[in-house]
Amino acid sequence: MDKRSFYDGVWQRGLDRGKQDFGDTDQTLLFIKQFVPIRAEQRILEVGSGAGHLCGELVAQNLPMLAGTDISFVALKKASQTYPTVPFAQMDAESLAVTANSVDVCLSFDVAEHVPDIDAYFSEIFRILKKDGIYALQTPNKIVNTIS
Repeated sequence: MDKRSFYDGVWQRGLDRGKQDFGDTDQTLLFIKQFVPIRAEQRILEVGSGAGHLCGELVAQNLPMLAGTDISFVALKKASQTYPTVPFAQMDAESLAVTANSVDVCLSFDVAEHVPDIDAYFSEIFRILKKDGIYALQTPNKIVNTIS
């Protein structure tokens, strides 16, 4: 089974159970507000946007989303239905179809731990970022991602 099919299955099973998000959008927004200086003229790309909740919130705050990306077509279909004004694109995090040096802010929350080739992933992030670009990531930890 390829990666996309695997994550399509994960998302479909989650959506079938009523799960709309696999992260904590409120905590992520708080983190961004406190630690990620985003200006209105900057272009933001989220890698691993899932069902698009973070992208939707950022657009609602009038921040310029370049796109939300995910490997899963199922997640992106849900994202596009929920947030029709937000641009979404299917991309593998290890091979982003984004022009080099074109992104001001790259966000990636709860994604890196799922990427098989972490070196390729980080190479892609740094390839697409502008010289003074910002990369903000978060991975799960015991304190903020407790099992309930």
